[in-house]
Amino acid sequence: MHTVRYFDGKTYEWVGISRQPNIIGKVKRTLGQFTPAQWDKDEWHPLLGPMRFVQVLSLCIVFLTVELNTFFLKFCLWIPPRNPVIVYRLILWWLIAIPTIREYNSYLQDREKSWSILLAFPCNLHC
Repeated sequence: MHTVRYFDGKTYEWVGISRQPNIIGKVKRTLGQFTPAQWDKDEWHPLLGPMRFVQVLSLCIVFLTVELNTFFLKFCLWIPPRNPVIVYRLILWWLIAIPTIREYNSYLQDREKSWSILLAFPCNLHC
């Protein structure tokens, strides 16, 4: 949350990369191209009501299921933790989970406006 607050009020100076004074400035400028122009704050409010608590709890259960599947993959199939299959699988689920969680939060905030949850959420249920 501190990162979101830090970037929320940041002003950007649009200067070309060749006009940066040193190599650190050039690296920061290059990496800054891949950050969003505006950071959004997500408020989950799990204690808003009993139904909202169940909705947030179901998201936690999905996360724990993915973690449990990773454990069983390592334990039952005797795959070592440093195996690329484990690492690539976790990276893949991480990349799938980022937009899914965003859409799920939008769905919880306003059910009429968010229709793409129908496309994003079943992918995480497949875990």
